[in-house]
Amino acid sequence: MILFKLEHIVPILAGTKTQTRRTGKLRWKVGSVRQAKTNYREDSEFAKIRILTVRQERLGDISEEDANAEGYLSIADFQDAFRRIYGGWEPDQKVWVIDFERVDQFGIAPARKEEIKRIIESGRQVHLSREEVSALLDAVEEAQQILNNLRAERDGLKEHRSELAISNTDLQGKLLEAHQSIARQEKALEFYAEAGNYLEHIIGWGPVNPVLQDGGKLARKALGIKEGDGES
Repeated sequence: MILFKLEHIVPILAGTKTQTRRTGKLRWKVGSVRQAKTNYREDSEFAKIRILTVRQERLGDISEEDANAEGYLSIADFQDAFRRIYGGWEPDQKVWVIDFERVDQFGIAPARKEEIKRIIESGRQVHLSREEVSALLDAVEEAQQILNNLRAERDGLKEHRSELAISNTDLQGKLLEAHQSIARQEKALEFYAEAGNYLEHIIGWGPVNPVLQDGGKLARKALGIKEGDGES
């Protein structure tokens, strides 16, 4: 998780903010995918970002190009924002400079998704990196666990409602929320199932990329889909 100010949401989503400066200890590993949030609440996530590079430098060494990557028009604008956030500006202060890119729930950057789409449309084979395939498999397992938890929560709410035998507004709201959450997770898992099937049957893996043998089985199992169901 990396916390940002509300003013950073739009530039991060637009791809105009791809850099951030942080004080304190190094807590970010290159290649890791982190939640971009505005606070510690679960519902404050607005994007996922992948850490591309991390380096340490003097705060005063920021260039105009870096200020633009921070999402500001000039060094002066960035200085004003830094003072507002951290309470001061010390040019000799050492800070961590983090370059990142926004990615989707599978850990794939928008530009990479467009590239894959163009390759598919041209009829050529797509070769995903080990990191991209690993992100897909991790997402399947995470979504499956979330789905199982939501289903258990939904069943518990149903049982509780039956025991009370009354129409409780708060309970009804929680039950509806659980149903909606389950629907979102099932939709995500349907994509994973299709993605796994696509990876297995369309992409030529060969000896260079012998990574994925799942073919969407985890996702189909989570959805309760038997082998052969829904296939033509």
